[in-house]
Amino acid sequence: MQKKEAMSYDCICFNCLAYEFDPTKLKETERKIKSRLRYRGAGPYDQARVEYIRRFRDDLYREFAAPAESKYYSKTDSEFSSPDDFNIEMMTEDYSCIYNLIDAGGMRQMILFAAYLYYLR
Repeated sequence: MQKKEAMSYDCICFNCLAYEFDPTKLKETERKIKSRLRYRGAGPYDQARVEYIRRFRDDLYREFAAPAESKYYSKTDSEFSSPDDFNIEMMTEDYSCIYNLIDAGGMRQMILFAAYLYYLR
């Protein structure tokens, strides 16, 4: 049996919320979050915290879905999309100030995951 990798509460929630594209599926997403929190032993479900992370996810989606309008975007010389097209370090610093309840290490992981999911795919 493999050992469970430690993930923060915020990262567990974000990983579920990142795929929530249909607002009619809120209950299903919340059920998945509760299940994963229980499996990982990360603590009890907190609706206010989930809403906080959902707002963070929405802001990231807006940044990556319309890159030309993002202040963090500067297209690299590459023919293909790359995470380097965005200044991830600056995004992490700026969003850490706005969403100060999310730890900076976890936030960087969430931003990189959002870049992959919303921009590179």
